[in-house]
Amino acid sequence: MDREVLKKAFQIVWINGKGWLLLTLVSNILLGITPLIVLWLSKELINSVLELIQNKNPENYQHIIVLIAGQFAVTSTNSIIKHFKDYYDKVFSIKLDQIIQESVLTKISEIPLNIFEKQDFYNHLVRINGSQGGRFIAPINQLLEILKVSINIVGFLFFLYQVHFALVIFSFIAAIPMYILNKKLGTRGFLIKYHNTPAGRELEYIVHLFKDRQTTKEIRVYNLTQYLKEKWKTRFQEVVKDTIKLIKMNQATKLGTETISTLTYSVASLLIVHITSSKRLTIGDFVAVGQAVQGLQNLFNQISLLFANIHNEMLYIKDLFDFLEIRTGTDTNEAEAIDFDIGVLKNEINIINLSFKYDPNGRDILKNINLKIKKGEKIAVVGSNGSGKTTFAKCITGLYPIETGKVFLDGIDINKIKPGSLYKMFSIIFQDFNRYAYSVYENIGYGDVEKVGDYEDIERIARLCGIDSFIQNFKEKYHTRLGKRLFDGEDLSGGQWQKIALSRAMFKGSEIVILDEPTSALDPISEKNIFEEFNKMFSNKTVIFISHRLSSIKFADRIIVLKDGCLIEEGTHDELIGNKNEYYNLYHSQAEWYTSKVMSQR
Repeated sequence: MDREVLKKAFQIVWINGKGWLLLTLVSNILLGITPLIVLWLSKELINSVLELIQNKNPENYQHIIVLIAGQFAVTSTNSIIKHFKDYYDKVFSIKLDQIIQESVLTKISEIPLNIFEKQDFYNHLVRINGSQGGRFIAPINQLLEILKVSINIVGFLFFLYQVHFALVIFSFIAAIPMYILNKKLGTRGFLIKYHNTPAGRELEYIVHLFKDRQTTKEIRVYNLTQYLKEKWKTRFQEVVKDTIKLIKMNQATKLGTETISTLTYSVASLLIVHITSSKRLTIGDFVAVGQAVQGLQNLFNQISLLFANIHNEMLYIKDLFDFLEIRTGTDTNEAEAIDFDIGVLKNEINIINLSFKYDPNGRDILKNINLKIKKGEKIAVVGSNGSGKTTFAKCITGLYPIETGKVFLDGIDINKIKPGSLYKMFSIIFQDFNRYAYSVYENIGYGDVEKVGDYEDIERIARLCGIDSFIQNFKEKYHTRLGKRLFDGEDLSGGQWQKIALSRAMFKGSEIVILDEPTSALDPISEKNIFEEFNKMFSNKTVIFISHRLSSIKFADRIIVLKDGCLIEEGTHDELIGNKNEYYNLYHSQAEWYTSKVMSQR
């Protein structure tokens, strides 16, 4: 058992559920005492009934009624305590699950974006999904259950030891193999889930392809249904194969331990008969001893199973703690980090010797980038696919952790700025911008969630971006939900979604705006027109345009050319054309391609 993991779990339970913990402790103590009382009452009841039959003494009736009433009261109290405890277990489990899931969501939001590129991260994320509240209280509950069982055991041991010490030994024998086998089974079950997580993710992905209305179109058109079903079937059988092996082992283990339990009980029964014949035991004593042996045997088996279950649950809880302790990538203590007020970029962004790689042993995606961007300057970052343009944008905004080189805002290292404060400095429209399945108000208002209820300003931004006209055609205007993912909302065209994303960026009102190829799906002329429109809208902002189409960004104050992660050229469009280097070659090769395409369409 990992004591450190159990200690952390206990601290979380104690902080959030002192009342539940104390209630569980008291209820388990009471539940531990009641079986002993029931055993004594049963013994007395049998003896009283026998005496009534043998002696025909009417006074025994009253005694029997008292014993029966006592049995009823104890059994009813036991049942009430159990159901009361089960109710509060479930309620607290739900509460704790919410707390843990909130912690997981918070952690996910803090983890650097480059970690999302790793498959191990997604596998880990899948493993910790589900009801963690129940898993957290399980080992605590089981420890307290052990306390209850231990009280039972002490009582039964005292009772049986007075009859014969060998009865104690026979009751204990079966518990040892049960503990060892269940512990091994639990570990094997965790490892099977651990190793099958990638296959499980693929199964979920294939099912998603069939269920999602966007992806199912192509599956039908390309006749992929049978092929993907076979792929799903193969993966499913791989997972099921291991699961069936585990079930087989589990059943074999149960059969083995139950056989040992039955055998030891049979031997103990013979001993009880021998003791009864050699000592003067009443029928009630005989029945009570038999019940005590069987009960003690079950209790030893139960306590061994509880210890094994605690070990098994700790494996899952440790996996959760490992996730919550993933490094966030920042080298700055939160208490030492500083705020950088929105809209106060006074001078420049200064990038010094910036390099970046996803994996410590992998290749450099960015290599020794040095660049200064003045306040209010319009910069275009260009290059072929894979040149590092998007990675560059994610590094300077703090989405990717910077481990080699520095990025300064007005001389302040962005690693020293609180992430939330840093993100306020940037409005970004990514190529794969989000399309939220909520209202128009929310889709725009999410640019600044603190003002998401400022409907007047949202509508002003929508008019400025030219989307108010089509929103007014919706039945519920700005309250209209968009998309079909969650609700029966309005579907928008690609261009309309792009303008929603633009409105969101404008509503945020940040000092620095980054447009990371949000119009790459459009034709070159449309993209050029939209970029020029963006340039006018953000005339008083520092803007970074990212594009692989050079004809769209000729208006920029300065053009930065990336190739294989290196900054190889910078200047105005005319300057770079005059240099006749990489930019010149890219520009003319694209111009020739567009010209030949136009000619072929005539």
